[in-house]
Amino acid sequence: MRKSHFETLICEAIEALPPKIKEAMENVVFIVEREARRKKASEIGIRVDETLLGLYEGVPKTG
Repeated sequence: MRKSHFETLICEAIEALPPKIKEAMENVVFIVEREARRKKASEIGIRVDETLLGLYEGVPKTG
C-alpha cells in the first residue's frame, strides 16, 4: 500500500471517531513510517526484524 493512501485511511478513521473522542484528542500526532528505526526499536525492546504495528508515547488522559 502506498504511504499516501495509508495516510488518507488514517484521516478517514480519525474523522469517523465519535465527537466526544475527537474533542478529547489534544496535541496528538500520527507518524507513519515503513519500519521502526533501530534506536526506537532498541528503546522499546523489539528486534529490528519484528513488526511494530503501533506505538503510543505520552501520558494517558484519564478522568
